Amino acid sequence: MHTTLAAINREVTQLNNLQTLLSSNEAILHKAMRDADNVMEDAKHRKVPGVDEVLVAPTVVAGQLYELVADERSLEECRAVVGKALDRGRIGGDVWAKQTRSLAREEFLKKALIKKIAMGMGLVEEQRWE
Repeated sequence: MHTTLAAINREVTQLNNLQTLLSSNEAILHKAMRDADNVMEDAKHRKVPGVDEVLVAPTVVAGQLYELVADERSLEECRAVVGKALDRGRIGGDVWAKQTRSLAREEFLKKALIKKIAMGMGLVEEQRWE
């Protein structure tokens, strides 16, 4: 009977410790929820920043990289548009060839500079042309 009473007392102590731990965790959770609600309420009253204000390069070189990637993607899109214009008969084959060659040359130079900057920033591990 004494061993049973001791086992029950141990279980009661463990349950009390668990209750204390759960109460502490619940208090922490409620505080975090209040903080989150305050942040969300504060965010509702703020002006939404523009994309250009949020997307700012951390360094001058990273800014150049952003610009080069945007230029390279726009050149790729231009080549696609020139191809569609040829398909629709709006430009001739000679104009298509001249414009595609010019755009591709410029795109290649942009890609080469992107690779060079990426290697200099440590973003690319090996020099491999794809």
